[in-house]
Amino acid sequence: MYFPPKFDLKRSIELARLIVQAYDQFDSFQKGVPWTPQDGFTLVKELSQKPIAGLLGHSHTQFDIEIRIFEKAKALKSMAYPIGFIAEKGRNIYIIFRGTITIAEWVRNLNVWLSNYLKAGYGKVHEGFLQTYGIVRHRLLKVLQGLDPRKSLFVAGHSLGAALATLALPEIAASTGFRDPTIYTFGSPRVGDSQFSKSFNRAFADRSFRIANTSDVVVSLPLPAPILGIIGGNFTHTETPVDFTIQENDLERNHIIGTYLSALMTAEGETRPLRKIFGRR
Repeated sequence: MYFPPKFDLKRSIELARLIVQAYDQFDSFQKGVPWTPQDGFTLVKELSQKPIAGLLGHSHTQFDIEIRIFEKAKALKSMAYPIGFIAEKGRNIYIIFRGTITIAEWVRNLNVWLSNYLKAGYGKVHEGFLQTYGIVRHRLLKVLQGLDPRKSLFVAGHSLGAALATLALPEIAASTGFRDPTIYTFGSPRVGDSQFSKSFNRAFADRSFRIANTSDVVVSLPLPAPILGIIGGNFTHTETPVDFTIQENDLERNHIIGTYLSALMTAEGETRPLRKIFGRR
């Protein structure tokens, strides 16, 4: 695994472990039990999503399968369910986004629309990702505006959460006191067009790290160009890539955050059985 300049391996492991906690947060919600961050992190705010009114069963956000599962179980109603959290530890603040609970939803990303990003000069981005980010953006920015901007801010996400983290970064830098946020993403899809990528890289290239398993199908989605008239556009990855290859002969296992964390821990010299620690996560 090649590590580019300014990439912090220990920080990437810390953030990957926080993403594991975001999946634990969702597990706790499903079981109806309280959840708080572990390992010395203090919860500032849970990031939650409510279904858009009138869209249950055919929502335009990217957590559709979860919404349908809740609807069938009659457990959703008006409840917001967690997709991540904001936490503090020492002089650092962390924004963490999890991904979806299944890889099946990614099939829809073969066929997508592009919409204008929220800031001028940033081109176009995946419409579904943008709509999903739009559900939490105002609460996210409001919370950050009330925190100490002298602290270091780290933003991280896995899978769909990586896309949300990427969309959040330019707004955070422009709309809060945190002018130099750092982002680490894991298993990120392509988020926007070439103009978005260029503008994002120009602003954040030295503090943006996109960790990708080359055997993970999600990092190849959405397709980089329309094929045979499929609705979509030309999608481009943001920088800076940190690639590795783990082939588990299973689409889910190639993508789960546990595989990413295992690769980073191995690179640091810590080898532990993946299945014992992470199961299917």
